[in-house]
Amino acid sequence: MKKILCAALLATLLTAADLKTGDAVLDHYVEATGGDAAYAKIHNMLMKGNMSMPAMGIKGAVTIYAAEPNKSSMSTNIAGVGKITEGTDGSIAWSFSAMQGPQLKKGEELEDSLREAHFHKENDWRSLYTSAVLDGVEDVDGKPAYKVTLTPKTGKPQTEYYDQATGYMVRMQSVRKTPLGDIPVDVAISGYRKECGGVLLPHSMVQTVAGQKIELQMDSIACNADLPADAFEPPAEVKALIK
Repeated sequence: MKKILCAALLATLLTAADLKTGDAVLDHYVEATGGDAAYAKIHNMLMKGNMSMPAMGIKGAVTIYAAEPNKSSMSTNIAGVGKITEGTDGSIAWSFSAMQGPQLKKGEELEDSLREAHFHKENDWRSLYTSAVLDGVEDVDGKPAYKVTLTPKTGKPQTEYYDQATGYMVRMQSVRKTPLGDIPVDVAISGYRKECGGVLLPHSMVQTVAGQKIELQMDSIACNADLPADAFEPPAEVKALIK
């Protein structure tokens, strides 16, 4: 019995020591949410839910497609506004709405989109960032969380917060390049539930963009789904810009 207790204590101490580095915090997140093997079995996702901007009284249905290696698209249907889409096919990144028209992302904005679309970024983060530095522990919603600053190979550093008790990511802060200039983005992440054979995935996100809150709630997440053939194909208006 003493040997078992000592082994358990040693394991606890080793885990605590490991989480004294940013690398260990990120690796622990993968293990806490399912492990490398479980993530490796997922090749695409189909997510459906709702978006709202409470301060403006705006609501809409959201559909998100994502697939290996770095493809993603999101469409939002808002009553009175129309359809807003954005995505990347792995080489170009774009956005389109009736209000702003078609736009092709370039430079740092393009690099940000391609990095965010990286399908296995949770356990393949070393291919995207040059460093992950643990900058201490901070309070997030009344709970201690590891603060990790990641420096991408291109673009500005971003900060991620991981709950000490669960290992889950609970907050992310970054500065995004946009046609309107650099805009700070703060994302609160919650609602982790098991999907896709046991991987814990967040279902709720509250983004604060330039002081405006955007709430995202995913109602369903399907993995290795039959995605539409044109899931990552830009609309005709964007294709016209490419030509």
